[in-house]
Amino acid sequence: MKSDGSREAEGNEQDGDEKGARGEGKHRETFVDAVCRLTNEPRCSGTALPDMQEQEVQVGSEGRRKSAHHFLAMEESLLEDVDWPEAVRSWQRGELSNYDYLLILNYLAGRRWGDRCFHTVMPWVIDMSVKPGMGQGTAGWRDLTKSKWRLAKGDEQLDFTYSSSETPHHISDECLSELAVCIYKARRLPLWILKQQVRSVYEPNEYPSSMSRLYEWTPDECIPEFFTDADIFVSRHEGMSDLAVPEWACDCTDFISLHRGVCLFFS
Repeated sequence: MKSDGSREAEGNEQDGDEKGARGEGKHRETFVDAVCRLTNEPRCSGTALPDMQEQEVQVGSEGRRKSAHHFLAMEESLLEDVDWPEAVRSWQRGELSNYDYLLILNYLAGRRWGDRCFHTVMPWVIDMSVKPGMGQGTAGWRDLTKSKWRLAKGDEQLDFTYSSSETPHHISDECLSELAVCIYKARRLPLWILKQQVRSVYEPNEYPSSMSRLYEWTPDECIPEFFTDADIFVSRHEGMSDLAVPEWACDCTDFISLHRGVCLFFS
């Protein structure tokens, strides 16, 4: 991981590099750019209720259960009174984890935990192939120099999008769509929401069955629940299996612990 003291200077260098890259028409966008983009355009295709109202979560052992209510309340209470300038300085000094810093950026951008239309977003940090810390070199790590959209679609598709669009662009204007949020949370959301937002005919076998498949499939970024809430893996729907964790994790609770540890201090 990069040293704490180099964050501020490095950030200034990256700002200059990114501006130059955009001017040359490169496929370049930082994760922070995507998180903090604000828009007045409608984001939902239908009525969106907060997940804490949609979920009737009754599954999962009491020892590991973390409800949507708990995390929504925790996020709001912790972030409402944050001293934003001091938080930035704390992050630069290495006193605030990357995970908590990104939660603050999400909050400032208007993103909220449980809002499918403008959900709190986190980057994918690992590609699920190797247990965190066990791979050689870059094995198992997601390439953070490229957007997930670029990693999933490939440069050829991005170039085609740029050349064929009325307003030339390489990547989607959303780093986390409502559709992706619904598919990520498919095991917990009511069927009527899945039928409304994903597909009108419910077919459980068409949803990604494992975290590895989900990562491979999605062009969108991650959600914080995959770092905090073991219940998101447990299916409440007939015919839909639980979301399988990689073989290197003992169970969903073990996966959450390992995944969260990586996101705290990724670089």
